[in-house]
Amino acid sequence: MPKLLQPTFVCRDNQRAFENPDIKIIVNQGGARSSKTISIAQLIILHCLNVTGLIVTIVRKTTPALHSSVMRDFFWILNNMGLYSQENHNKSLNEYRLNGNLIEFISMDIAEKKKGTKRDILWLNEATEFDYEDYFQLSIRTTQKIFLDYNPSYEFHWIYERVLTRKDTFFIQSSYKDNPYLEQTLVDEIERLKEVDENYWKIY
Repeated sequence: MPKLLQPTFVCRDNQRAFENPDIKIIVNQGGARSSKTISIAQLIILHCLNVTGLIVTIVRKTTPALHSSVMRDFFWILNNMGLYSQENHNKSLNEYRLNGNLIEFISMDIAEKKKGTKRDILWLNEATEFDYEDYFQLSIRTTQKIFLDYNPSYEFHWIYERVLTRKDTFFIQSSYKDNPYLEQTLVDEIERLKEVDENYWKIY
């Protein structure tokens, strides 16, 4: 049996939205260290342990960002749950197979080549980096659920106008205060932003 990681409130909110058949898109707007990325990754991994035959596509705008952020978090969780296997990891294609499910990590240069492929679950990590055409081409080929996560660094964005206005969208707003497992040193560093930069404080 895999060792379960402690879920945050953000993970539980995502799970409730994920289990709701009326919800297609789950939007996570959160500041730094709010656990939004870890929570979505946890949820996808746990779902893959209960079903088989899924294609999950996890996308970041650029390849360097993909490797240094969401991929690192995803495999950290797999390792901590005792689920990681080198045999299931195709590093050249950035793919991982978990319980008969395919999890592919792509950046938009690869996504351009995969516009015609279908998937069950889509996750745009740091979604404000993408333009609407990126999102549209990927979303219309997604059959089940779509996750978007981002820091609230834009006053105006297509996510606010074209996604959050949909009836089948569930919005989750979080901050570092929703992550009870955050080290105190990181809490202190985030809270120092109040005196250093008011705009950074509002975003992160």
